Amino acid sequence: MVLVTTVVGSYPQPDWLVDREMLGSRLPPRVRAREIWRVPGEWLAQAQEDATVVAIRDMERAGIDILTDGEIRRESYSNRFATALPDKDVILGVVDLNDPSVEPPEIIAARIRAALEYHPAERLQIAPDCGMKYLPREVAFAKLQAMTEAAATVRAELSR
Repeated sequence: MVLVTTVVGSYPQPDWLVDREMLGSRLPPRVRAREIWRVPGEWLAQAQEDATVVAIRDMERAGIDILTDGEIRRESYSNRFATALPDKDVILGVVDLNDPSVEPPEIIAARIRAALEYHPAERLQIAPDCGMKYLPREVAFAKLQAMTEAAATVRAELSR
């Protein structure tokens, strides 16, 4: 399959898990930031596991091809997933996370097509970019749906 979709970086953690206002009011933490978690320490690991299942289910419902944990357990971005890709694969961020409105799939598809002028489809992975955790969950989910629809459109065009 070409133009597989994934989520590199974060997906919004549930409000019951993190203090989103505190999280959004600071730079991404470079050290542990236990103060952002709303769940007491003895229940935190279990709560993070439950929230990870919610993130994975959202990605499945949105049609994402390569599922991730959404970095639900972390306070900030980790590049572990991104650096695990084989050489010369590119993860293309096609969703504007600075804009709370949901781009139409046609706009996202145009971004994918533009990248195909410079990089082969079989070495390109489609993602929203990191930082989704700062968006409301409904917005992040809608952006994922638009992204997967756009990738499917361009994938179909390539198979003609």
